[in-house]
Amino acid sequence: MAQKAYEYLWTLEEGVEDPGNGRPSLGPVYRNILAKHGWVKPNPGLDTCWGLFSHAVKQCPNNPMLGHREITDGKAGKYIWKTYQQVYDEVLHIGSAIRASGVEPNGRCGILGANCPEWMLTLQVCSFLCGIVCFELIMIAIVRP
Repeated sequence: MAQKAYEYLWTLEEGVEDPGNGRPSLGPVYRNILAKHGWVKPNPGLDTCWGLFSHAVKQCPNNPMLGHREITDGKAGKYIWKTYQQVYDEVLHIGSAIRASGVEPNGRCGILGANCPEWMLTLQVCSFLCGIVCFELIMIAIVRP
């Protein structure tokens, strides 16, 4: 039977050694101790990306959430941060603009973008509008012939 590995981890499966060289070929599988006997059900309202994000905004609206580094003369400078509330407000504005363009609730809207602060904003917008998010690798496979 599985045993406790760390205080908050439960070893669900032990690692497997490669019989040829005795080194691990498959690592152990760990689970949070709170989910030892199965997955914990999420709290009501925290079962979607939008629910989690909205809750975080209510809990810590002035905490830094999304940052990027200033680039001056090709050199990375200090981080510039937006708070949870600032990001939330932008998400609502962008979502409103997308809705005004004709996308209905639970409708379809594809946004292709690279990993950057603007992508995180659009990810939250998609969670807000329809709950479906496509990541760049998936979109490239769809867009390329």
